[in-house]
Amino acid sequence: MSKRKKFDDNRQSINDYVIKSAEKQKERIKYWGKLDAAIKMAFLTTIPREVYEAIQGLQNAAEQCREIARRYRDEGLNEACTAWAEFFKLRCADCTNTLKFTDKFRASLNKLKDMKLDLPVDPGEACGTGRG
Repeated sequence: MSKRKKFDDNRQSINDYVIKSAEKQKERIKYWGKLDAAIKMAFLTTIPREVYEAIQGLQNAAEQCREIARRYRDEGLNEACTAWAEFFKLRCADCTNTLKFTDKFRASLNKLKDMKLDLPVDPGEACGTGRG
């Protein structure tokens, strides 16, 4: 009978541990759900409507955040390519005088600087055709 008692006591202690762990996990899930809802509400109130409509069907805020980051990363890439294209299309012949050219040149340089894009040492680097 003592072996059976030891077995039952051991099993009960394991069960108690599992039950406590499950309760802690349940509390974490509940807390995570509250955070998820708060982030979703922040998305609803802060991002453009068309972006929100594109992400609202995703399962949770983490997936929504990844989709927003992907979407804006693509837009950032397009903006960078446009800035580079405008810089390389800048020609003195397109301006009526050197002052206008200089102003446009400086404006292009400032735009590249604001976007944290450095001028390449080799002109082919910006297009991915560099020799380096």
